[in-house]
Amino acid sequence: MRCCRQPCWNSWPTGRIRRANGRTRWITQTRNGSCRSARLNRMMSRVRQLLIVMVLACLSVSAPAVADDAIAWEDLSAQERKVLKPFHERWEKLPPQRQQKLRKGVERWSAMTPEQKQRVRDRFRRWQSMTPEQRETLRKRHKRFRELTPEQQQRLRKRREWFRQLPPERRAALRKKWRNMSPEQRKAFIQKQRQRRSDRPK
Repeated sequence: MRCCRQPCWNSWPTGRIRRANGRTRWITQTRNGSCRSARLNRMMSRVRQLLIVMVLACLSVSAPAVADDAIAWEDLSAQERKVLKPFHERWEKLPPQRQQKLRKGVERWSAMTPEQKQRVRDRFRRWQSMTPEQRETLRKRHKRFRELTPEQQQRLRKRREWFRQLPPERRAALRKKWRNMSPEQRKAFIQKQRQRRSDRPK
């Protein structure tokens, strides 16, 4: 059984067979399914590229406001053109602000470590699996976070990183405890944590 409709570089003819309709075709053999593997690799590459494009779209939404100057495709760097290739055909039709934000998204993506990129991909997959109500809740949380001072944002990032480093069982227990709290208990808990931070020696 051939893995492609057309012969490829790693297939070779071994003979011909005559069909009932009188036509003949070449019989080919493939080395260890390498052609099928190449097709799978190309498909996975397209999937990864599509995922990066969708992640960039999310990054560009959260990017700060930038100048409204349009960017010509030729003015992008080779790396920027590579990442933004899916936008090539409609790049000139995009609003200048959208172009600027996408470029900023590429900059942020390129500056990330492999671990940070993986976390972004994971968050994007979780976003895709959310209900509209869950997404709206997350948008409100993000809006409140952006309204915090830089010092408050930094404290929350450190707290989130601390939580991420906990063993899975400990994280699950804390989540369960939080879900079982009433609104009043949650408010009291937050105030208690703030009081502890303010009492620490500086």
